Amino acid sequence: MTDEVLAAMKAGAAALGAKLRKQRQDVIPAPEELAAYAAQLPAIYRQVLAAFQDAQPGRWAGEDVAAVTIQKHILNTGTRYDADAVIDACRELEAGGFLEETTRTYESFAPTPVGEALIGAVTGHPTPARSIPPLPKPTW
Repeated sequence: MTDEVLAAMKAGAAALGAKLRKQRQDVIPAPEELAAYAAQLPAIYRQVLAAFQDAQPGRWAGEDVAAVTIQKHILNTGTRYDADAVIDACRELEAGGFLEETTRTYESFAPTPVGEALIGAVTGHPTPARSIPPLPKPTW
């Protein structure tokens, strides 16, 4: 990856991150805004975001994925990014308000609500929310 590409990726993520930090994290942009933003993302960001669904198909919204799992999934698609590039992309997405690092030791990241919405825009499939039925009230 050239320094110019890396600088462009960082600039794009930083600009959007500044905008998102001004907004409340529970405010999700309109689907058209998300789709337009997803379309302009450099490939590494689209691949990292898509890996949250593709590498762990049973993942619920908000669950984390280890960076090494993301990298291995991307490698299996035929694209070669080293582990540092994947972690750097995750950290840029974190700076942009799309991911949160959950475990520094294993470098795991979980999407924020805005990140989950962006994953849906990138993949065309929203991540399901965890849903379990309520516990029945005991009758004794």
